Amino acid sequence: MSPKQFHKKIIKKNIIEIASLYFIYSAALIGGLILAFNIFNLDPDVQRKGSLEMYLLTLFIISSGGLGLYLIPRRYKLVTLSSKLPLEQKDYFIGEFITSLKCTYIEIEDSCYYFVYQKAWWKSSYSIYLTRDDNAFYFSVQLNTNRGIIDFGETERFRKKIKGLLEEKVAGANI
Repeated sequence: MSPKQFHKKIIKKNIIEIASLYFIYSAALIGGLILAFNIFNLDPDVQRKGSLEMYLLTLFIISSGGLGLYLIPRRYKLVTLSSKLPLEQKDYFIGEFITSLKCTYIEIEDSCYYFVYQKAWWKSSYSIYLTRDDNAFYFSVQLNTNRGIIDFGETERFRKKIKGLLEEKVAGANI
């Protein structure tokens, strides 16, 4: 499966979540801009009496909406790890990798692996999508949470950890 097809498959599987996130963050951005427009178009006497809290609230709403819209595409980022190993060996490493993570839910469809990883019950869980072709491994990691998409870098750190683990396995096979 090509990287483009794999990325489309991930997007298709999460289309409702993506649409709702775009709606929420667009509404926040538009609402913040409308609020700012109304605050700054007031009578100058009323505007001078405007509170600092109102200006900060407006700035917070606008920046939250803008940051959310910026982060949505990054949530579904596809990471590529080049490897010239045969497909059978790649499948073996993927199986070994999933076993080493002790994943709770595993779904396999057309050489695409979907699994959920959670280190402990009190920690966040991650959805991991993984596939391979003749040239590379491809994977995407999303944080499973109802807190939105601003996770203070938690997903990116886990993405790097997954890449490091896969690189170790592949490097060990090339020796």
